[in-house]
Amino acid sequence: YGRPTQVLSHHPEPFWGPPTSLVDWCEANYVHSRYVAELFNTLSSVPMVVVAVRGLWLCRRYRLERRFALCWAGIGVVGCGSLGFHGTLKHSGQALDELGMIVASMAFLYAVLEAGHLEARRPWLPWAEGAYSAAFAFAYFASPFFFPFFVAAYAATV
Repeated sequence: YGRPTQVLSHHPEPFWGPPTSLVDWCEANYVHSRYVAELFNTLSSVPMVVVAVRGLWLCRRYRLERRFALCWAGIGVVGCGSLGFHGTLKHSGQALDELGMIVASMAFLYAVLEAGHLEARRPWLPWAEGAYSAAFAFAYFASPFFFPFFVAAYAATV
């Protein structure tokens, strides 16, 4: 990841400046536009946002439980984070993408563990998942080399 911007970028002056993300391997940078770092990864994130908005609308229309709306919101957050990350290759976009994936996986885990129950059987579970997500976010920002731990933690939750 330590290669100079001239090697990573196909444009001499990217709109968002040099990449600050800790990873950069998905596709060549700024090949199609100086405004979008990884065009195809960025475009592939748009359907996630569209589907999330539709899912949230359906949850509201049919008055579904909040846990289902949280799952759709999680998909939307991951889509927005992925747009920010792959569009700019900035560390803030990478953080939104990766932390969004962790929080969304917590929403999915909650929905699965409480499936089939009108009343929550584990009232402590949202608190435990919130504490896990907060501790994960703290560790994420505390260490500049947290990416391998992110991969392991995300794999463990999905």
